[in-house]
Amino acid sequence: MKNKKKKFIVSFFIELNLIFSLGLISYYLLQLILNVYFIYVFLAVAILYYLFSYFILKKTIFKCLNVKVSQRLKILLFLFGANIIFYLLVMTLNNTHSSKYSFMGMRYYPYNVHLKVDKNVQNKIDFIQNENTSAKDYIINLFDKYDVVILGERIHTENTQWDLIYDIVSDRRFIEKAGNVFTEMGSADYQYLADEYFYKKYNSEKELDKATTKLFYLAEGITEKKNYFTFFKRLNLLNQTLPDSLKIRENFTSINQYPLDIKTPEEFEKHHKYWNHFYDSIMADNVIKGYARIQKGEKRKKILVITNFTHSFNLTKHKFKNLKNETTYIIDSLKGSVANVLINSIAAGKKYYSQYFLGSHNKSSWDKAFELCGNKSIGFDLEGSPFGEDQFDMNLNYSQFKYKDVYYGFVFYKSKFDWVNWIGRFPYEL
Repeated sequence: MKNKKKKFIVSFFIELNLIFSLGLISYYLLQLILNVYFIYVFLAVAILYYLFSYFILKKTIFKCLNVKVSQRLKILLFLFGANIIFYLLVMTLNNTHSSKYSFMGMRYYPYNVHLKVDKNVQNKIDFIQNENTSAKDYIINLFDKYDVVILGERIHTENTQWDLIYDIVSDRRFIEKAGNVFTEMGSADYQYLADEYFYKKYNSEKELDKATTKLFYLAEGITEKKNYFTFFKRLNLLNQTLPDSLKIRENFTSINQYPLDIKTPEEFEKHHKYWNHFYDSIMADNVIKGYARIQKGEKRKKILVITNFTHSFNLTKHKFKNLKNETTYIIDSLKGSVANVLINSIAAGKKYYSQYFLGSHNKSSWDKAFELCGNKSIGFDLEGSPFGEDQFDMNLNYSQFKYKDVYYGFVFYKSKFDWVNWIGRFPYEL
C-alpha cells in the first residue's frame, strides 16, 4: 500500500512537470500570434493531457510506474529527456534578441521580448539605439521651437525626477533662454512670497530651512512632498550665484486651498468642491496669464511648466469631471507655442486607474526596450517613433488616442526600479 502511494505521488509530480513544460511551450508559441494568459494555457493543457492519457490512450504515468524496473528506468529517462527538450525549446524561443544575460551559452532576458504584445520591442530597441539626445538636452532644445514646454511629472512624491528637472533649470542654456519655471505646487495668491524667497540670500541653512517650510505652509498648506522642499532650496541657492537679470523666477499656479476669509466648515467644503472641480482650468489660466505678463515685460520669453502627469495630457478629458486637462487649455489658448513632454511614468492600462499603481506603458514594452538598452536616458518626439504609435494607456478614456496624439515628446530618465518615493516631515514644522 505504501509503495502504491509513493508511486502515485511520484506519478502526480511527473505529470505536473510534463503539463507545466507543455503549457510553457504552448504559451510561448501562442504568444507569437495571440495575447493569452499563462494560467489559461496551463489549465487547457492540463485538461487535454488528462483527456488524452485517461480516455484515449488509457495509459497514465502511474500505470507506467507499475512495470518492471528496467522498463520503468527507460520511461523515466525518456520523460527526463523530453523535459530537457521542452526547456531547450523555451530557451530557443527566448533567444531571438541580443542580451547581456546568458546561461551555459544561451541568452535569456529579464523580460519576455518575444511575446505578441512585445512584437514591436525590437523596433523600439533599434529606435533607442539610434537616439543620442539626452533627456536634458531634448527639453532645452525644445525652447528653440516653442515658448512653452510642459513636463508631465510622475506622481508628486517621486524624487529622482527632480534631479533631472534641476539639471534642466540650472543649465546655462535654460537660464539664458527661459529662466521661468511654473509649478503646480504653490498657490498663485502667494506669488509675492515666492518672489521674496527665491531672491533672498539666507545667512544659514537653518534660516533657509525655516523660510522654505514657512513658504510651503502658507502657499500650499501641510504637505509631505519633500522633493519640492529640496528643489526650492536648490533653486534659491542657485539664484544666489546669478545676477538679478538671470535669476530664475518660480511661478506658482495652484489655487489657494485655505483662504483666510473662510470661517466655517461649510464654507470650506463649498470652496473645496469649487477648486477641485475647476483645478485644471485655474492652473491653466495662471500659466496663460503668467506667459502674457512675461511676453510684455521680460527679456526672457519662454517658460517651463511642471505639472502632474494627469494635468499634462492633451485631448483627453479629466478622468472624473469630463473637463479639459490643464495642458489642453494652454495649447488651445497659445496655439503653436506649446510642446508637452511626458517623463517615463506609470500607466494604468485599460481597466484600472490609480496613481499608485505601478503599471507600465504599453504593458511594459517601453520598460523592456529601455532595460535591454541599459536604461539609456534620452528624449525624442513621439511623432515618427514606435512609441508614439502605441495606444495611450495612462487613464481610463484611452481608447481613441495614440501617445503621439496626447504628447508631443517623451523623455526617459531612470527605470522605475530606481525611483524613490520620498515623503516626510519638513524641518521646523509648526
